[in-house]
Amino acid sequence: MAFLITLIAGLLFFLGVLIINKVKNKEFVYKFSSALAFSVIIWLLILDIIPEIMTSFKVMGENKRIIYFLGFTLIGIIMLKLLDSLVPVHTHSHTDNETNTLEHNNHLVHIGIITSVALIIHNIIEGMAIYSMSLASLKSGLLMGFGVALHNIPLGMEISLTLDRAQDKKNKILTYLFLILSPLLGGLIVAIFNNINEIFLGILMCITCGMLIYISFFELFGEIKNNIKQKQTILGLITGLLLMVITVFL
Repeated sequence: MAFLITLIAGLLFFLGVLIINKVKNKEFVYKFSSALAFSVIIWLLILDIIPEIMTSFKVMGENKRIIYFLGFTLIGIIMLKLLDSLVPVHTHSHTDNETNTLEHNNHLVHIGIITSVALIIHNIIEGMAIYSMSLASLKSGLLMGFGVALHNIPLGMEISLTLDRAQDKKNKILTYLFLILSPLLGGLIVAIFNNINEIFLGILMCITCGMLIYISFFELFGEIKNNIKQKQTILGLITGLLLMVITVFL
């Protein structure tokens, strides 16, 4: 059952992909999903990841906890910045001519790639937590798995939209596969190694935190700023907040 719960949490990511593939007005959804992803990631950091990090570092003194948090979060930002340099150059300033349309498409694919890397790491860690929780209490594991699955849906929508314009279909499918199976991989790691050190989990979550901060403020924020007055953006920001509030109460 513990493995099944982690698998279901990952599969709900694909539900977001399927939803987007059925939508006809893609331009509306592109703007909506950028705002949705920004909102979900910010609230995911505030309501989920950062509190979990502090819990993992609870055996440390307050000063050491802060140093670990800031240090490994910065490492996460730097790691994604290095990955960023390997992806085609892009900008948030676009016009309607063919060259800038292609550039904008590359930018969306770029966001999809680096967001996928961060989320795969994050989902592996969440899979570890879901598996461990399910072994201790099946009810708690189910609730946690359902909460993770809920916020995987909007993230699946965002990844699908950004990678929709990627030319390499094979790598796109592999990315989806890794994202879907990453929680299950986390459960397998716990099962194989039996017990994962809390501090090590906290370090991994800090790195994930840094990556998500980079994605939010150095990638998605530019898209949000350019479209902040449009109803799609406002609706996306509000929807992201509501989804995360629902997740917390569940």
